[in-house]
This record gives sequence, C-alpha cells and structure tokens, in this order.
Amino acid sequence: MQTKKISSRAPDKKISAPSKSVSLVEPSDRKRKSKPRVFRLYGRHSSGKLKHPLVSLLRNQVDVKGMSPARVLFGGVSDRSKGELLMDEQTLSVARSLTSVQGIYEFKLTRGLGLSTSVGGIVNFYANNDPSIYAEWSSLTALFSQVKLRRVEVSFSREIATAIPTTTSVGSWQPAAFNINYDDIGAPGGYASVLDSPKFMVWNYAFDTSATPKILTLDFTGEHEPLWTDVTAPASSTLYQGCPGCTQIYIDNATPSTEIIWFTQTLYIQMMNRY
Repeated sequence: MQTKKISSRAPDKKISAPSKSVSLVEPSDRKRKSKPRVFRLYGRHSSGKLKHPLVSLLRNQVDVKGMSPARVLFGGVSDRSKGELLMDEQTLSVARSLTSVQGIYEFKLTRGLGLSTSVGGIVNFYANNDPSIYAEWSSLTALFSQVKLRRVEVSFSREIATAIPTTTSVGSWQPAAFNINYDDIGAPGGYASVLDSPKFMVWNYAFDTSATPKILTLDFTGEHEPLWTDVTAPASSTLYQGCPGCTQIYIDNATPSTEIIWFTQTLYIQMMNRY
C-alpha cells in the first residue's frame, strides 16, 4: 500500500500587483504630515520658524508669484530640493521700504555758523529755511522727489571773550534782536523790522554769562502746514509751499569786524518717495 507524503509547509500565496486602473486613496481622516522646512538665517532653525524680528515684520508683506511669503524674504532664493531658504537680508531691506509711494519719512538737518559784525559794528543776518544748502541734501534727492517743512529750531550763543562790553568806535552797546517767521521776508532793515514778527526775542548778550543758548522754535503744522513741493526747488517765497519761512538777526553798535554770535539752524523736514 502506497503512503502519500503530506508536507507540513503551507502553500505559497501568489500576490499579484494591482493593475494600473486601481487607485489607492488615502483615508480622509488622516492628515498628511509635511516635512518641516529649514530656514537659514544666522544659522539653521530646525523648527522652521523665523525668529529675526525684522523678518517676522516683513513675512506677510512679500508676494512673489508661485512662492509663499515665508519662502521669499529680502529677495531670498528658495532651494526646494533641500527644503532651505537662502536669504540675503540686505538685498531688499532698503530697496523695498524706499519704493513705497505711501511712505513719508522725516529727516533732521542741522548747520551752524558764526556771525560777525561789519566795519560799522552791525550784524544784519538773514537765513531762509532752504534744505538744499545742507550737506545731506544731494543724497536725499537721489531717493525722494517731494519735500515739505515740519519744524524749525534756531539757537544763538555768545562768542565774545568777555561779558562786559568794551568801548567801541560806534557808540553805546545795544542788544541782539532775532525772530523766526512763517514767511520769507528777506534781510532786516533794523530793529523795527525784526520786532515786527509774532515770534521774536531781544537778548542783551553782552552781559549774559549763561552758557545756555537762546532758542526759538516754529512748527509748520495744522493751519500752517505747507504743501508738498519738488526737491529741485524746496525753498519757497510763497507762504505754505514746500519749505517757507526765515530767521532774521539784527545787532547794532557792537565791536566792529568781530565774530560775536554762533548761530545754529535745525530743519525737520518730511519727504516722499520717488514714484
């Protein structure tokens, strides 16, 4: 009698690959986890967060076709294969901010000079509020096209060596008078024209031993706010246009041909971007 040998090993199951017509659908309740992006900004941050405050400020202000705001900052280049963002933080930091037609920027311009008496012992000085005479003006006009004045501050300090006036060849010693005006009214003809101003000061500088300068300020705001003007001609003799106004100084019967007053002028101006 023949005996059939039975193998204890289970038969192999033949598994066939799914046909091309079969599609595998991921369950809707499972969320696909994306690989976190790595940013290179002062080193790498594996958390994928931009911690630099300036980057955080600008991350929602950049819109580049085909790329999210977080991937394009400062004109950065994205390397998708490595999941990195290569950034040049100086590429766009200045260029983007200075090309906004809605941006208004304020600047402070300051100059100082000594005022000397004539051979007759007179100081007849006048200074308008022209920002184009300042050293920084050429750099500003390369970036902006319009300007207007917001505030003027002038100060006066005594430069003579003694607090007691000496005898002069033109008679008795007289004080200094100076003012600050909304309009450009030219050089003063005497004390009367300086005092004919809503904002003036008379200073007996020869006897003043204080080291604190005398200061006058004038705000060009509210009803006195000027209109914007082109940077090619910022100072205007027209009231409320661009950078109007002036300062007048008059001194009589002082020591002839002597520098006696140090004058400082500060302009606070606003400028609009080129458009």
